[in-house]
Amino acid sequence: MALFARLSYLDAHSSTESVSPLAKGVRNNSPEVYPLTPDAGEEYSKILESIDFVLPKGITEDQVGVAFVSADAMKRIDRVLQKIFCALYYLHTGKILPNKSTIMVLRTTNQILADDDPYDWLNIPGTNNRPVIVRSGKSLADQFDYRWGFNTVEGLFSLSFHLRFSIFGIMIGPLPEHIKTTMEQDALIVTGRSD
Repeated sequence: MALFARLSYLDAHSSTESVSPLAKGVRNNSPEVYPLTPDAGEEYSKILESIDFVLPKGITEDQVGVAFVSADAMKRIDRVLQKIFCALYYLHTGKILPNKSTIMVLRTTNQILADDDPYDWLNIPGTNNRPVIVRSGKSLADQFDYRWGFNTVEGLFSLSFHLRFSIFGIMIGPLPEHIKTTMEQDALIVTGRSD
């Protein structure tokens, strides 16, 4: 997770020196989830074009890294997201999320960032609460930031978040059966499962 969270040209704290040991560890211990990078050139340009990527001001195409992340790697990321959801659900509702609860997870990468306000996407209806995360008097919003909301009528906890400048998402749960059956199965995570 540490490696994937640092794969962003917008992350001022990431550098080759900080990413290299993480990349080496993943390549040695879990090569099946190691992100693959295409060669620069025509294929690279086509990838950026296919995701409608708009280059931020002052950034050239050769400064934008592209990595292919496998489905297995995304499942591993989902396990971490599940833990984040459970912890924040408990923190803000005072209740333990029941085992085998279903959570909807929509996640993406830094391709969604807007030039003028990269945090604008966090302002999703229903996630109006924003805690201030500070360590030693310094804001950690560039490492992890989130907004949350809780609908007491439906019992739904909603969360929009970002991990550094690489992984962004929305999570909602626990989903009742009538909502769960209408969702894409790939967007659902069941808590307490190890598969």
